[in-house]
Amino acid sequence: MNIICKNIWLAAVGNSDKVLIGIQITKSGTDIMGLDKAYFKIEPDLGEEMFFQCRICSMASGWKASFSPAGGGRSGQTGRLCSRPWKNVQPFFRNFLKLFKAYKASQCRDIEKMKILSVRRSGDPICVLPGEIVADSLLVAGGAVGQSGLAYSMRAGTICSSVAGEAAMAGNVSCQALSRYEKLWKIEFYWQYRMGRASLQTLSMMKDIEIDRLVHGLSGKRLISEGSFAQKAAYAAGVVLLSRPKTLLDLAMNLMRG
Repeated sequence: MNIICKNIWLAAVGNSDKVLIGIQITKSGTDIMGLDKAYFKIEPDLGEEMFFQCRICSMASGWKASFSPAGGGRSGQTGRLCSRPWKNVQPFFRNFLKLFKAYKASQCRDIEKMKILSVRRSGDPICVLPGEIVADSLLVAGGAVGQSGLAYSMRAGTICSSVAGEAAMAGNVSCQALSRYEKLWKIEFYWQYRMGRASLQTLSMMKDIEIDRLVHGLSGKRLISEGSFAQKAAYAAGVVLLSRPKTLLDLAMNLMRG
């Protein structure tokens, strides 16, 4: 929490920080997903990994399980798993480790000797639609309002600080004056977050075999186009429609739900 002048506060906080009494910074308390992040070591190590590895299926209960290499030839690796809503994710995490070991067994014969160095438990805001992010003399940015991802958080912080500076210079730090931050954020990001949220909800409705079929149908196809967000969304929707029409119908339903 930073004071930029005597009458205005800018809170750039993580999702686990308990800041703000009196405002609801996300639209729903179930928007924060449970997260177990384990740091583990394998000797001999797995060597250099080319890519991060993610799984979207019932094992991750609505989000993803991922393996994130430490890099640099180190044997320390990172495994993580999220589930929705925020709850005990230990059963999912244990299943993730079991499948990860089976997947890596051919690459590392000593995979069963994998040692868990530490486990961190927290929450992860994924495609959260912010609730109240401004109040009299207060602006909020960061993970606590669902602005997750470095690029999104940095851009939101830029918008937030710009509006805060202008308000401080003008001597008007009322909620009405600071609400320009919220308006600018929505113009730039609202539909991206809305689409991301609807896509996540659509995936959470699908069975593992349906996800497998969708991924197989999209494999090798170009999914990203040039142009505005609306043009990119329309192009991707067309590709999905040809692969699995029901997915697009479910996505449209979730978009209407908000």
